[in-house]
Amino acid sequence: MNRFKLLILVILACVLILAGCQSSGDSQTVPETTAPVITDPAEFYNQAAEKINNADQLSYYIGISQTIGYEDQEFTHTSQQHINIENPNSEKMRCSVTEALQFGSYRVPISEIYENGNGYVTLDGSSFTSPITVSDFIRRYAPAVTFTPSLYTEAEVTTQGSHIRIAFHNATDAEAWVMPENATFTEGYGYAELDQNGNILESLYTVSYKIGDAVVNKTTKITMLQNGQVLSPEEPDVYVPIDYFDAPRMLELACGYLLQADTVTSSVSTNINCQTFSISREQASSLTFTGSDEDFYALLDLEINQTNQSRGGEVTQIHQTETFENGMYTISINGTDTTQNEGINAEAMKDYCLDALVGDILLPRHITGATAEEADNALTFTFQASDIFAEAICSKICNLLYSDAELLHALSSSYEAQSLQCVLKVDKITGLPLFFSSEYSALHTIEEISYLLESNTEQTYQYTKISG
Repeated sequence: MNRFKLLILVILACVLILAGCQSSGDSQTVPETTAPVITDPAEFYNQAAEKINNADQLSYYIGISQTIGYEDQEFTHTSQQHINIENPNSEKMRCSVTEALQFGSYRVPISEIYENGNGYVTLDGSSFTSPITVSDFIRRYAPAVTFTPSLYTEAEVTTQGSHIRIAFHNATDAEAWVMPENATFTEGYGYAELDQNGNILESLYTVSYKIGDAVVNKTTKITMLQNGQVLSPEEPDVYVPIDYFDAPRMLELACGYLLQADTVTSSVSTNINCQTFSISREQASSLTFTGSDEDFYALLDLEINQTNQSRGGEVTQIHQTETFENGMYTISINGTDTTQNEGINAEAMKDYCLDALVGDILLPRHITGATAEEADNALTFTFQASDIFAEAICSKICNLLYSDAELLHALSSSYEAQSLQCVLKVDKITGLPLFFSSEYSALHTIEEISYLLESNTEQTYQYTKISG
């Protein structure tokens, strides 16, 4: 073989080797995945939903934004929930949830656990437990499978890379999990995003409905997560037993809505009887406010009738009126003294009014027991309250009667709170508070004689816009 032929063979071999290397490199390149062609969106979604329905463990995020239109006002809240579930389709289900519930700047951290037929909730640092069924506990949360395709007359498929989006339009009814009974469906739509393997990644659903005099708009976002740990109650003994699991939540919900009201009319009546110095006091007030900023208006009217038998039946009567109008605060006592205070602006007056609305309502940390009764249009919660709340009421009474919060305690050799019960009534549709009351009684023993101290406070709330 001559040199020329040998050179040709060497060159040819090198070319073949390089070609082989290039071919080998091409075989290691992962081709870009694309979404499959979807001919039946409903069937494709139902197959994906079946995977979730058959799962032994689920973890997902729920984001909720809800607005209630009522009496020309809007009441909103948002919620961010992370939920982990074991055995979701079984009576052996275990579940834990962390949540941030928010009303404007008012935020309530909540954690819930379900285990062995009991619900455990820690709300704003206070813990409660109550028996509750699996179905009653879990139906309070949006499901991971958001849509029922048969409710929609149109399903539109779009793809981006390996992701598939199925948009559901023109709903004939609301999803069963979202709308309360006796509501009238208005509109519903949303989408589900899936990967190329038919796994649901994310869902977004918006619904509107009417119920009573309220119009509700609600958007729910679901994002599937990697399976997380289901928690157990670490110290079950710290959870206060209550009869109605959602009572503390409804208390916070009512106050949160109340604090964002634009227009409220509230009436309060308080009756006090103090045997120690034979004093009886009747106090009635009415509060109305509306608007905001430069248009804010408020009127607070207070009537006090107090009789002191230890002073020969001395009667004290006070009629006090506080007004905020056209950016100016004025106060009048018994119709004669009128004082203006330019240092009080609309924001300060609004805060003052809101404090008058919620100042007598107990906090979750004061609850020692809770029951609930349901009527046609309202839920009524009865709370047993703690000794700490009883002390707060006693101090308030002493301030009103003697301008000294500790006077009766200072005079007494012993003190015993006999009863303290609070009642909250909320609109079953909106969650807005309609009525709150507290009944308190206690005994102070002074020089071996027991004296009764008792009070009863009732407060009502209305949200009708002020005409004119």
